[in-house]
Amino acid sequence: MTRDIYQRGSLGAEDFKRLFGLNDQGLATENYGPRGRGKGSTKTHRLLGTGYMTDDDAKRLLKDDKLQRTWDSISTGDSDGKNEFNSINDLNSLLNKLARDEGQAAPAPAAPAEPTQPSPELVAARGTWDDFERRRGEGSIHFNPTGDGIRDAADYGNRATDDYVNRFVPHLNAQANLEAHEMGDIGNYHLNRFEGEPTELASSDIKDLYKYYSSKISDIG
Repeated sequence: MTRDIYQRGSLGAEDFKRLFGLNDQGLATENYGPRGRGKGSTKTHRLLGTGYMTDDDAKRLLKDDKLQRTWDSISTGDSDGKNEFNSINDLNSLLNKLARDEGQAAPAPAAPAEPTQPSPELVAARGTWDDFERRRGEGSIHFNPTGDGIRDAADYGNRATDDYVNRFVPHLNAQANLEAHEMGDIGNYHLNRFEGEPTELASSDIKDLYKYYSSKISDIG
């Protein structure tokens, strides 16, 4: 299973501040050494400068599991935890490898998809379906006896048939038409925003390919 790690060359100065609490301290090396006033590391980071990390920072970050896994992955290509990650030199080396090149812009976020308008056919199909949806109550056909059983039965049957032919079936057709146009619009939208080129499957003549592969087939028949 691929483990969660930081990628080489993926972090800028703001990322180091946000993720690790590290930033350029603006202190000279002689004032920020192991025995100096700063009580920190003299290690230099290509984005954060010299003296960017205190002793407490180093102790804290050397216990970070994600940094440990990243160190394993970058140093061996396998995040197995077998490589020691316990010195300020290891930590400084790793943090420099994670830094982006100076002047390299941060990856641009993906642009949101441009809003699209439904096709006129879809709008019309939706309007027709909405009209039938508003007529759902017409399907509740009440039997109103008048005392003439034959006429009452015939009247009810005629009204039920009219509803089936003139409302129920057209309603089903309107729904199928709406769904077809919705799927068509969605397909066109994703097809138009597709970026890429078809893969060139072969540069050889198809006859040469047939001759080559047919020679590899045996025991047929």
